Parts: sequence; structure tokens; C-alpha cells
Amino acid sequence: MPPKRNRTAPWDYDREAYKGRNMVERVFNRMKHHRKASTRYDRLDATFLADLQLILIAVYLKKPAKTQLV
Repeated sequence: MPPKRNRTAPWDYDREAYKGRNMVERVFNRMKHHRKASTRYDRLDATFLADLQLILIAVYLKKPAKTQLV
């Protein structure tokens, strides 16, 4: 995590790793909006993974077009 701006002795951090971590956290936050994934009502692992894939597709399609990767 980056140090606060007003810190007298800031520490070094890997900026690229922090960007990747932030992106992953944002995806999980968007996935939590789907109740089925956060409560895990499915009995079979295959069904749960299929639902996660559908939710990730929905999250990907809702993103603005200018920030999507090709």
C-alpha cells in the first residue's frame, strides 16, 4: 500500500503490483452485488463456477467501453 502524502518518512512500494491488486479488489466488489455469488446457494461446485463465470461476464459487459481491454 502506498504511504499517505503527509508522512515524514514514506516507504517504497511496487506501483504496478498495487494497481493489479486494486483492480482485483474492484472486480470482487462488483461481484458482491450479485446475491447468488455472495451467499453461495448452489450445491454443486460446477454450478457455482458457472454462475461466477456468468457474473464476471455481466460485470465485464457493464464496464464503459473506453476502459475495456481488447
